[in-house]
Amino acid sequence: MSDSKREAFLRGLLAAAIAVGFSLAPRPGTSEESDDLDYPIFLTSMTHMEGNASDNDSLAAFLANVHLLEAAMTLAEANGAILTIETEQPFARANVTWKRNFLQEILNRNHGVGTHCDVGYGDPSMSQRDYERELRVNKTLVDDLVGATHNTGCSGAGGDVDWVRGLANAGFEYVDGVVGMHYMPTRPWSRPAGYTNEAIRFDGLYHAQVPVDLLDRTYLRTLADVRDLEHDAVGGQLVLSSGGLGKLQGIAEGGYVSQAFFASSSSPAGSSKLVLDVDDVDALVELIYWIDENRDRSRISKISIMSHATDWRDENETEMTYFLEEMEALQEDQVIRWATEKEVVDIYLALP
Repeated sequence: MSDSKREAFLRGLLAAAIAVGFSLAPRPGTSEESDDLDYPIFLTSMTHMEGNASDNDSLAAFLANVHLLEAAMTLAEANGAILTIETEQPFARANVTWKRNFLQEILNRNHGVGTHCDVGYGDPSMSQRDYERELRVNKTLVDDLVGATHNTGCSGAGGDVDWVRGLANAGFEYVDGVVGMHYMPTRPWSRPAGYTNEAIRFDGLYHAQVPVDLLDRTYLRTLADVRDLEHDAVGGQLVLSSGGLGKLQGIAEGGYVSQAFFASSSSPAGSSKLVLDVDDVDALVELIYWIDENRDRSRISKISIMSHATDWRDENETEMTYFLEEMEALQEDQVIRWATEKEVVDIYLALP
């Protein structure tokens, strides 16, 4: 790992360690006397099919993405990994337009499917009613392809509206892909320092991984409302399943840290400028060991690597293979366990 990458990564670990120092008290929904759960860290890989894609307009674009996802699943399966594909409207509609239910093929190969929702943040004036209507459209498109029981989660959907109530009303059980924009409707005094509406919108924090406390970010919790992102023991409507570390190509640079000075590398625009290499994988392994050593084993912990179909292109095969091989070794050592986004939430909801 280069000196500059190593410095950035160590700064990230230092920031995470400082956050841990301020969060040692038991959180709501936990107890110091709680027995450890017999689970390693769950690892998910959420691949987003975006809302600005041309799959529904171009058969060539659709088939190109299908080819990339088929290659990704084949590589994952060879290394004991499980992917989750979460789609906005264009790719879901393309399954119907081009008469190939590829989302069902994904499920048939024992990978996961979910809905991606670029809804809310882009329109600050959107009403709660219109927000929920858009969410239902996205969900129904995927439900019609794989069945509602296989499509229980939404990735994204943050913004000014009450996204907890909205997602629950639209039929979702959980939200993942939780980032800075999800703080927009929360009470200002419940947010981390610096997460004002202005900083979220204009200073690059809209897509920073949250909660800011890295260990807290890995813990699933149930929310009753959008007043804050803390666990609500009563009145829960929606499971918050974060654990986001951003894209793999931003790990060595500290893109998993939520502070403002890392926001550019954890955002889509920032991570697109970074180069995926083995340093990112080595840094991820080191980060996972740090999380495992410091986490609360009485709680379900999950981490997630975000990708797009193009991240699985041929020129990244060496790095992606190395990533999957290293994760397979961690899985064999019971440090991590691959799962779909839905599977992690199902395990969390089944706890007594």
